[in-house]
Amino acid sequence: MTISMTGSRLDEVSLTTGLDKESLLNLLYGRTLFVDDPNRIHHTAIIGDGAILTGDVSIKANTVVFYNTMIQADKAPISIGTGCCIVDGVNMHNRIEIGDYVHIAHGCIIHRRRTHGCLTIGSGTLVGFGAQVHENIGKGCQIAPGVIVDQPIPDYHFVYDKKLDDGFRQIIISPMGPANHQRVKEMYKSFWGRQIIYKGNLIPLMWYQYEPGGNTPKNSFNQAIQKLESFLIGRDVINSQ
Repeated sequence: MTISMTGSRLDEVSLTTGLDKESLLNLLYGRTLFVDDPNRIHHTAIIGDGAILTGDVSIKANTVVFYNTMIQADKAPISIGTGCCIVDGVNMHNRIEIGDYVHIAHGCIIHRRRTHGCLTIGSGTLVGFGAQVHENIGKGCQIAPGVIVDQPIPDYHFVYDKKLDDGFRQIIISPMGPANHQRVKEMYKSFWGRQIIYKGNLIPLMWYQYEPGGNTPKNSFNQAIQKLESFLIGRDVINSQ
């Protein structure tokens, strides 16, 4: 059930209960943000209802975190770049750095097994449904659904597995091609076309690139897709035009 409350009613309940409005919204809509510094979550980032963020978390502009995602930075910091899409049920833990325009699909586990170092996922990478990432992934990559990444993946590679005759599965790492690039763009576009429940209201997702430190929109969604393409091909297609 989705609850919606007008601003005046929210003010009234806030005064009655003695809770500030942000705490009240968290209670009403299941938003549990136990982060060390809320200012490190950019004001344009959208944290969907039911997501849980704890500890030293930083999120840059225009990133969206969907429902029932768990980002646990209680032991080490987790940073997420600009324009990322972290979809339903993703679980992150330990030291993690995620670049810009990264799409992490439903039910992925992002967790560095070793106690030292930092797990990184490069800009423009797509991690498919239910994948597990335990080692670094370069930029402009595509990880197929269900793959377990337990070795470092270089930039611009497609990772998938195939079933062998003996029943085991073999991980294949091959260079990215046009079909892979198209798949990354389609997934990115499809999720930014969705709606999300945010603070109890169903809202459409919109993408704007803001000027650093300001509230003035700079780029359109189409320019965001161009920027994603620049990470996929390793060349800035916006500035080279």
